[in-house]
Amino acid sequence: MRIVCQQCSAAYLIDDKVITPRGVRAQCPRCRHLQLVKRDGEAVPATAMGAPQHAAPPPPPERSGGHSSSPFEFRGAAPLGLPPCRTCGAALADAFDQALGLCELCRQAAGATPPPTPPSFPRPLGATPPRPPAAISALPLGEGLGEGAVAKPGAGQSFNGGVAPPTAMPPLPRAPSARRNTPPGRSGVRRWWVVAAAMGLFAAGGAFLYLRLPTVDVQPSRVAPALILRAPSPELDKAVARWRRAIGKPGGTAREHVEKGRDALATGTRERALRAEAHFQRALVLEPGNDTALAGWVQAFALGHAARMEEPEYREALALAEEGLARSVRAPDMLVSTAQILLARPGQSDVRERVRTLASEALGSHEPGVQAEAHVALARLQLEDSLALAMEHLDKAEALRPGMGRVSLVRALALEFEGRYGPALELLRKRVSEDPGDVEALRALGRLHAELGQSAQARSALEARRGAGGVELGRALAVLLYQSDGAQPREAVRVLRQLLEKREGLEQRDAAELLVHLAAAERAQGNAAAARRAAEDALRVAPEDPAAHLQLLMLALGRRDAEAAARHLKGFAGRSGDAGLEALLEGRVLVLQRRPAEAMERFLEAVKRDARRVDAQLWAGAAAALAGRGPDAFRLLLAAQAMDPARTAPPTRSERFFLRAGETLEGAEGHLLKLARGPDVLHARLYEALIRFHQRDLRSADRLARDVLAADVRNAAAYSLRTLVALAQGNRKAALELGAQAERNGRQLALARYAHGEALAASGDSARALQAMREALALAPGLPTLAVRLAELEAATGARDVAREQLLKMVARDRSDRAAKRALYAIDRRG
Repeated sequence: MRIVCQQCSAAYLIDDKVITPRGVRAQCPRCRHLQLVKRDGEAVPATAMGAPQHAAPPPPPERSGGHSSSPFEFRGAAPLGLPPCRTCGAALADAFDQALGLCELCRQAAGATPPPTPPSFPRPLGATPPRPPAAISALPLGEGLGEGAVAKPGAGQSFNGGVAPPTAMPPLPRAPSARRNTPPGRSGVRRWWVVAAAMGLFAAGGAFLYLRLPTVDVQPSRVAPALILRAPSPELDKAVARWRRAIGKPGGTAREHVEKGRDALATGTRERALRAEAHFQRALVLEPGNDTALAGWVQAFALGHAARMEEPEYREALALAEEGLARSVRAPDMLVSTAQILLARPGQSDVRERVRTLASEALGSHEPGVQAEAHVALARLQLEDSLALAMEHLDKAEALRPGMGRVSLVRALALEFEGRYGPALELLRKRVSEDPGDVEALRALGRLHAELGQSAQARSALEARRGAGGVELGRALAVLLYQSDGAQPREAVRVLRQLLEKREGLEQRDAAELLVHLAAAERAQGNAAAARRAAEDALRVAPEDPAAHLQLLMLALGRRDAEAAARHLKGFAGRSGDAGLEALLEGRVLVLQRRPAEAMERFLEAVKRDARRVDAQLWAGAAAALAGRGPDAFRLLLAAQAMDPARTAPPTRSERFFLRAGETLEGAEGHLLKLARGPDVLHARLYEALIRFHQRDLRSADRLARDVLAADVRNAAAYSLRTLVALAQGNRKAALELGAQAERNGRQLALARYAHGEALAASGDSARALQAMREALALAPGLPTLAVRLAELEAATGARDVAREQLLKMVARDRSDRAAKRALYAIDRRG
């Protein structure tokens, strides 16, 4: 049960079991104020002995959000009301005026003794409710004092909270006013002593009974004083039941786990956020209605899992955050926690606006830690809009909570968004040196090194502190080994198997993720059987893991098992956050099911969802050929030829859903050759060569392009493909000759201009290469590869500022564009 101290407004928790039927006394740990607490959920103030109270409580204050008053609504710390004068309505502060019910001015104006209004006192718990008193005006002076006098009910009596007031006191004579010049009479003095004695007896009796009530300890709630108590929702019940099955019966109290969770969150690192999450889960298992624990769990989950939060987890966490917001009436810590959950999906404008509203509201908190978290959330929003404002918010957060790890991480991210990769790397190195246990900073350092093409530096940074980072850094190292440039899947498998040797001590989530990466690394080195065992083992640990389903889906596609592929597609679709990839894989399953026309539509849908998917466009042409629709196949592949020549697919959005370059095109080869007859033979061979080139089958692509040139010596597209193959094989001389032929025969073909420009750049002729790239980009505006190469060539010829501005625009449009990042970093390093 929650109560609010009526003196200092602090909110507290009291165990319902200790509240007796008569009530208990609760003493506020902050201000030492005592107040009476009953089972009906409302705290009765412990007033000063003998101080009279007004019969009707003050109305509850208005609440924001339009909530209506209810028996479960705490009204905060309202001052005790004073009884009004029944004539003029003025507050009566004097005890004698309260006894008479009139202020002194009204008594002087009336010139006669008015009938007094008896004061009301709290009825002692357990006493028999007395009958209502008779109307004051119906009692003549001196009556009602006898032993057998009975008062009749009168109209106009008000009752305090539905409890019958005590037996009415008889009317008392009016004491002479101090302002009158007539001396008080003996009878007036005697009557005043009667009033004082009666009041003293009532106060002493009430105090005696009140002091006999048991006193209980209360626990700080750390939530807003105004609360609406609700039963836990089905979502929270389901989550708590799941945690209870995993944890069992935790030791300690909910309060202890909440404090430990808050201490872990204060450090600001991801590893400690995971530790805090476990404490808050235990607190909620012990006490499901603990709003503070719920707010802490939401925040810890957001900080610990934002980088790898799956869609079902995101939806569940957001539902629990929404429940916490309603239950706590928008408490500041819950506002920040909800904003942090939403920041895991910051792409949508309505989400961004809601985060801004929640974080701005949380800035009104009196807790520096909550304010600092709100500033960090606003800084993350401003990364897309104004880096200057983002830095301003980070400065404020650091001033409120010095040493906060997330401030350094977001500041490094802001520098990265600004294209200042050198300062970002330096800041991350400094953070790691200050706190070697900050695994998130180490992972960020390794990721940035890898994206900038510095795989060796990334590996060195992770290996240097791998022992201190445990599973987290070991996983990051393994991911780097099989996903970055110069992949070493065998080394990745070795690291992952070492981490899984102590699988019994791992959490289920960590074990499942390590098994998923093991399956991907085994597939990368061609060990399909071991990959399948690892992925199936991951599903036994986490039956709904979409990354494990993706690994089994790719294995099923490789062995052409349509039934298994369709089954694992259901476990993956809608849960990766990459609609283009999901549509492409759905098309591949339809191809296995011998439904090529439907597959073609799904491939085109993938291109519609993500225009960077050259692989989906190539698959659409292959599916059309498989359906016997030759003209459609050639039309679709002609469009693919005009797409980016060096990027088959965008990078995967999550390291857990990583696919190797060209892997999504496996199985697309050979279908065009079925159309290689009659007048279509050259088109079929040319587009088959294009598919093989994007599959990285350079030898087959070159052979097919030579066959086309043997029949058509002026085919610019075939010359272009052979030029790019020669460059990939390191044959610069052949590339220069073939590129010149491509440009001579295809001046209006962007692919030919690009191929010749690459050959010129490789031979050291930067001026002519720059001209060729400009002409290629004019023919095909917006192709990322052409824009990056043009910027690099402009920087090499002296136009550094122009090149940097162009690259910054590209990075702002696509944060996953590694080629633009590397070019920008190289420009800055050259100075």
